[in-house]
Amino acid sequence: GRAEDEASREDSCESGSDEGCGGLLAATLDNDALARSLLDAQTANELGLLRTEVRRYRAKVEALEREKDDMADDFRNTTKILLNRIKELEGELSGAQTRPQTAAVIERIAGAGRGA
Repeated sequence: GRAEDEASREDSCESGSDEGCGGLLAATLDNDALARSLLDAQTANELGLLRTEVRRYRAKVEALEREKDDMADDFRNTTKILLNRIKELEGELSGAQTRPQTAAVIERIAGAGRGA
């Protein structure tokens, strides 16, 4: 048991192994290993934070792209509605010999909007 552990520790010290040995060399190696371990942990933590930030930015880009697409669709729909309304008003004015100017149609649309 215990006597065997101490004997194996002494053997490892004599064989040049640092495991189980006290002394300055072992402490320095332990400190270096600890420093490396801390640096590795810090690097892993920073990488994790960067990955999280990249995911957040990608999600934001996707949301902005969806918003852009929605705005483009809304613009197309609004344009169709306005063009159809202009056609309707032009049809109502078809009794006139000349085709109405766009300004006159817009004035009529604006007038209908104020009256509502």
